[in-house]
Amino acid sequence: MNIKTAKYFVLLITLLLLISGSTLAAGLELLANSNNLLASISDGNRLNLFDMTDPEQPTFLVEYETVGAAVDIALNENLLFAALDRNGLEIIDISDPTDPQQLALYTEFDGVEEFEAKRVLINGEEVFVSDSRELYRFDASDPTNLSLIDHTSLTSSIRNMAIKNSTLYLALRLNGLEIMDITQPTPQLIGSENGWTDDLLLEGTYALTSANLFEEAKFAVVDITDPAAPEELGSRSTYAGYDGIFEYHAIATSGTFAYLAYFSEEPTEEPSYGFQIFNYETPQNILNPADRHTNEPINDLLTIGNYLISAESSHLRVYDLTNPQNPVEIADWVSVPEKKQRNLQPGEHAILQAYPNPFNSYATISIDLMKSTNVRLSIHTIQGRLVSLIHEGQLPAGKSTLSFDAARFASGVYMVRADYNGIIDLKKLVLIK
Repeated sequence: MNIKTAKYFVLLITLLLLISGSTLAAGLELLANSNNLLASISDGNRLNLFDMTDPEQPTFLVEYETVGAAVDIALNENLLFAALDRNGLEIIDISDPTDPQQLALYTEFDGVEEFEAKRVLINGEEVFVSDSRELYRFDASDPTNLSLIDHTSLTSSIRNMAIKNSTLYLALRLNGLEIMDITQPTPQLIGSENGWTDDLLLEGTYALTSANLFEEAKFAVVDITDPAAPEELGSRSTYAGYDGIFEYHAIATSGTFAYLAYFSEEPTEEPSYGFQIFNYETPQNILNPADRHTNEPINDLLTIGNYLISAESSHLRVYDLTNPQNPVEIADWVSVPEKKQRNLQPGEHAILQAYPNPFNSYATISIDLMKSTNVRLSIHTIQGRLVSLIHEGQLPAGKSTLSFDAARFASGVYMVRADYNGIIDLKKLVLIK
């Protein structure tokens, strides 16, 4: 047995020990802000809006239920775009943030089959939407009648997008950072930085990126002064144990300090959550002055002025960044109630299974129902972030089987979640590639 084979054998045994018994992080999953308005998504389809005029005393405005589970959101002064995966793209009028109103729901376009919205980015009167390896560009000057400008196919799944000065930056899982000129209707590739990229954030003349390589997570600073010739200036990696997991899940920044939400798990220890603090003032020598541990997984981070907002499983926390390497928690201003599970009634029980488990690329999800009912089957990371919606709608009594294609996902532990009749069932699912 060679070293690589032995390593994955140990990994397999370790992950098998994790299959039975788990709780899934409920609560806040996504954050977005514009001017003094903060939007959050919790439990998949609960949109919450808050007035952030005073970040130390935010005001809850309203809760709105999106058509399906949101995997990404973006907003400007008057509109919120919610990427709903297989449920398409929902556009919501938030000109009166106390009374959001749906303007449109897009599930298909002429010439586009099986439209799915996984990432969304607003750029003036245009909106960019990604569906794994597909990039769509729309004229959104009339949000009730989106017009498709261009459709581009890419060679790797899109993990995140950002725009600066008519230039589009794409974090591609397998192809690293790709940079496109969008002055013409069809984006033109002008530069790239090879590697594995899972997230990005633009800050001044830098693109801050993160990459998850299972037992290693990497934070890098890329110089984009010349978008046609991006150059990685420096990086900092954090390693898990030989058969552990370490992953980054969000990036926020203030000045020359970056905050990266992380998840870590060792076979013999409880999972660890929090955010790492990096000082990249000198990109060639990135410092890690401190880590901040939390009791719950962090699903998203963003900064508003001199404040860091952290979306945890059941709380939103606010940190004062007056001393950026020593954030001070000043508010825990939202406690998101977990979805209550009712006592099972006769005819409501379901049996949820996933096989093979562990699996390599495709898994079969089965659910055996005592009676026909509405069911939502979804896949989440171990921290609770929604990554794929398998089914949403009526299923008949008896056993139903559905497929989960994990070709675009990294190795790791995932959760299958079934929501039906106010009940939540969970099953751990291990992906090994």
